[in-house]
Amino acid sequence: MGARVLDAFGGAGSLGLEGLSRGAGELVVVDSSRDAIRCIRDNVKTLGVGKATRIHQGDSLRVIAKLTGVFDWIFVDPPYGSDLAARLLELLASSAVVGPETVIVVEHDRRNVPAADFGSLRRTDRRRYGDTELSFYRRTASTS
Repeated sequence: MGARVLDAFGGAGSLGLEGLSRGAGELVVVDSSRDAIRCIRDNVKTLGVGKATRIHQGDSLRVIAKLTGVFDWIFVDPPYGSDLAARLLELLASSAVVGPETVIVVEHDRRNVPAADFGSLRRTDRRRYGDTELSFYRRTASTS
């Protein structure tokens, strides 16, 4: 079975749909915008990946707090300039949807870089592409 992917701020769903195109087995997409959800549904239908995709409309933090099962990849691309990435990383630090192998990828602008650590999550890599940056987080091993 392929990887489980969560696209936390779906937009058009392109990050998560790319995951499916690269062999992921399941995609969960969340967005609060009705227009975004409509676009995601259209894209899912066009690509014929409806059976592998679950779409949730609502506040990403509230929806994700209710999800179960570990994800292999979590994509976080909230509106630039908001505090949503930091708030979601704080939630994910203690969430059961993050396992020891989960990779969290946060897209942000280079002037609004999330902290290096959020509870059990630690930034393991940071890459810059013009004004856009990607920060990669993993759960650190427990020291108890």
